[in-house]
Amino acid sequence: MAIISERTVFGFKKTTVDGVVYASIYVGFQTDEIDHAEGLGGYQITRMSCDPHVCDALDPRAAYPINVRLSVRQKIKTGTMTEFALKVLPDASSPAPAPKKTA
Repeated sequence: MAIISERTVFGFKKTTVDGVVYASIYVGFQTDEIDHAEGLGGYQITRMSCDPHVCDALDPRAAYPINVRLSVRQKIKTGTMTEFALKVLPDASSPAPAPKKTA
């Protein structure tokens, strides 16, 4: 079963190896913690596998990060949950909010 999820997308990667297409998007969310040593600037970012059509639906020239609505399938294997993006829902692209500034 797929769920609808609002995500902040930071970019995507699509490669072909021996005729098989592999695709993933980089999604994240704002956090109050800023890890200056890692240079994350208030975001926690993870890689999510996706259908190649998800990468095709994203504009490579967009000013990332952008907010998108995704159809996501969740799986639980060996005690850990993984997510797989099935498709980008229409009329969902908009600029992401700027990270919070802390003193």
